Amino acid sequence: MLIRTDNPPWWLERFESNIEPEPNSGCWIWTGRQSETGEGEFWPRSMTHRLAHRLSWELTYGRIPFGQHVARTCRFRFCVNPTHLCLRTKQESFLAASSRWVTAGKISPLIPPPQAKSIDTRLAWLAGIVDGEGSISLNRIRTKDRQGRPYWYARFTVRVANTDPAMLNEFMAIADLLGVRYFCSTYKNNPRRNEKPCPGVVVATKSHVTALLTALFPYLITKQARAELTLRAIAHRQSTRTAGGRYMPLENDTTFVGYVDEMSRLNRRGREMKDGI
Repeated sequence: MLIRTDNPPWWLERFESNIEPEPNSGCWIWTGRQSETGEGEFWPRSMTHRLAHRLSWELTYGRIPFGQHVARTCRFRFCVNPTHLCLRTKQESFLAASSRWVTAGKISPLIPPPQAKSIDTRLAWLAGIVDGEGSISLNRIRTKDRQGRPYWYARFTVRVANTDPAMLNEFMAIADLLGVRYFCSTYKNNPRRNEKPCPGVVVATKSHVTALLTALFPYLITKQARAELTLRAIAHRQSTRTAGGRYMPLENDTTFVGYVDEMSRLNRRGREMKDGI
């Protein structure tokens, strides 16, 4: 038995059948199914989906503390060896991952303003980053509920992606000062191209997007129209909320559809201006 545990579950043998130890590095290579993000995944029970490296940690060391992420010290994506795993906070894990994309001598670091600067100066700096490196998006997404019934939902996001961890760290520090909740993601700008994923910081909750855009609005230039449209769309969606906490279905909300179409026109115009058309 590879994983040492006092009370092995009945599915442990099936879990270990997907592990192939690599003698040179000591990594345990996950040979089972992979998720869309490239992580190993496993179903310990018929309807429970878990990431393989997190499950390996829990089998060996116990429950993962709240707010902690399981990271790899060997930096091999498919390794599930518990001795190659460690716990980090969300910010520590993200900064460690993003620093791997920084190649010495190939990136001109954009130095954020020092902590001693006033909040207005830091907001003006962040507004410039959002104008250049960031994106403000307003969409309606079609998905399905647990019963398989299709429905639409509104999504508002502010995203900044860059390979410089110092820039992203400053963004997160300013968001913490504003009380804005965010999450870190690593994604490809164009999934069809063979390019390295780019780390980014995303704000995607209506109230927190409102707080961030309200603070940045006086300093935005190229994306001020997008910010204003997003704030109007969020206020409109809040106005359609009933006393029971439900929102008007997007299928019937023609006003919001108009906001989405207007955002599409702004994005097309921005690309045309960028291309010099």
